Amino acid sequence: MKDLVPENRLGKYFGIRNRILGIVLLISLLLAGFVLDLFKSRVFLGFVVIFSMAFIARIVSALLFLKKYEPEYFHAESKISLVGFMRKIFRTNFGRFVFFVGFIIFATYISSPFFSVYMLKNLNLNYVSYTLVIMSSIIATVVFMPVWGKFSDKYGNIAVIKICGYSIAMIPLLWFLSYFVNSYNPALSLPYLIIIEMYAGFVWAGFNLSATNFIFISSSKESLAKYIAYFNILYFLGVFFGSIAGGFLATALNGYAFLIEPLLTFSAYLAFARLSEKDQALIEECEANIDPAGKLLSPETADKCVKGLNEGSPEALITRYSAEDPEAAGRLIGNNNALL
Repeated sequence: MKDLVPENRLGKYFGIRNRILGIVLLISLLLAGFVLDLFKSRVFLGFVVIFSMAFIARIVSALLFLKKYEPEYFHAESKISLVGFMRKIFRTNFGRFVFFVGFIIFATYISSPFFSVYMLKNLNLNYVSYTLVIMSSIIATVVFMPVWGKFSDKYGNIAVIKICGYSIAMIPLLWFLSYFVNSYNPALSLPYLIIIEMYAGFVWAGFNLSATNFIFISSSKESLAKYIAYFNILYFLGVFFGSIAGGFLATALNGYAFLIEPLLTFSAYLAFARLSEKDQALIEECEANIDPAGKLLSPETADKCVKGLNEGSPEALITRYSAEDPEAAGRLIGNNNALL
């Protein structure tokens, strides 16, 4: 998609795309619930029908995907290894970004597995009410995803990530207050939880969209696949260790583990990127166009890099980059004395 969608329209495109996916997900959940209700006396048969429908949908999706246009691919070996990436994770812009997102996910999954149990056992919601709460988050995501897309195109993904990151930290605090709402008047619990989940869907829509777009914008074509892989590794490590830590903390803190999430979320910003995604994209492009002798490959690239990296002297990008990653900056400068 980096090749097919203009950079200044990534937010709008993925916003609309994710809205469509959200609508399909919502319809699928409702359809699956209807099928299970229809076969409630033969639940196994109901699941057979659901999985068969999913299998057919996957086949249709694969056939449509085969018809998709793909620009001609030119293989260019990326020099970034997983070991090298992890070694410099706190010294590079993208490394700090990946750690930031992984830490946010870790903090989130400390508490998220217990919300369902809390609603059903502590607040005594029935399954209809529980379904309404879950659906409200999906509906909010569907509605606001394109809004965040346009906002990120105008103001940048970093701005959206910061706004939504701080807002995400408020979600468990709002859930904590639900205990007092339920104690005051149990009838208010359902509308209160729906409002919380709509808020959660709203802020997570912006965070997920901009985090994904940040990878596209801040990575060169040669390193994009590896960067996505490294991002997913840290993301799912956050899911895994967050869930395990949540289990231990839930026992130790008597169910108040979700109060740890806001503290961890705010602290995650200490590791957040200082360079913008456009700065990182320029650095990636310049690094990707160095020949074996250490020279920039084309006069056009050299001119672009010299101007872009030295703009704003003495606080030029090349100065900041040299301070953050001296080894990579030295490799970039190499024989290209004009960059100094």
